[in-house]
Amino acid sequence: MDRKFLKGIMAITFLTALVWSGAVAAQQPEAAAPGVDGDESGLVKYREPTYIYNSIGMRDPFRSLIETVEESVTTDDNRSERDPIERYNVSQLRLIAVVNAERDSYALVVLPDGKSYTVRTGMNIGLHGGIVKEIRSDQVVVDVEFKDHKGKIKTEEVFLKLRQEGDK
Repeated sequence: MDRKFLKGIMAITFLTALVWSGAVAAQQPEAAAPGVDGDESGLVKYREPTYIYNSIGMRDPFRSLIETVEESVTTDDNRSERDPIERYNVSQLRLIAVVNAERDSYALVVLPDGKSYTVRTGMNIGLHGGIVKEIRSDQVVVDVEFKDHKGKIKTEEVFLKLRQEGDK
């Protein structure tokens, strides 16, 4: 019986505290919003944004990082017809032979269609305007310019290696 009595007293005390806190809150006058007159209390004051995004000089986030080959292919003299050796990517070419002469070096390169071409230092080769930088005894070094995802032009060295007899 003592338990029921204690539970009842606690419930009455709790309800009285709730009613009394609501009555005190209702008696306090509402303070006007700071900086707002009494007749404009329903209006919301416009705040200046603290940060504004500036997209000048940034890449478009909705544009593909990978450009299509047609967009990136440009030639210095804007020829409509390119040499056959400039129609393929440098990685598609196979180095067959290297000749080291006294004054100049030559290399024999085979295209994917089976045609072979002789290249020298300084020649244009490949889709992206690669230039033969150096012809060594076992490889050809080609400098290829490309645009990275930020639009900056970078140069990459591509090596066409001469295959040994055991290599496939």
